[in-house]
Amino acid sequence: MNNPGNGTPIGFGETLAGSIKRAAEMDAYTFATSAGDAILVSMARTPRSLWPRIRLFDPDGESVGTAGGATSAELNAMLTESGT
Repeated sequence: MNNPGNGTPIGFGETLAGSIKRAAEMDAYTFATSAGDAILVSMARTPRSLWPRIRLFDPDGESVGTAGGATSAELNAMLTESGT
């Protein structure tokens, strides 16, 4: 996933609520960043049988990190590149 065409923009400090309605559905979000920014991304499931998973990519589409769990996922990262 180098550049999700339908990524939802999210701003600094903003919290978004979303939902997964079908198996294999994925929601993508984009944000502007500067090199050296620290970020925290978290996700939790509701009563459905979703296993939360987070994948973070840099502006070049390279993987920065992944996180997942049975009921929640949290990813902390220090970003090394500026961009979206």
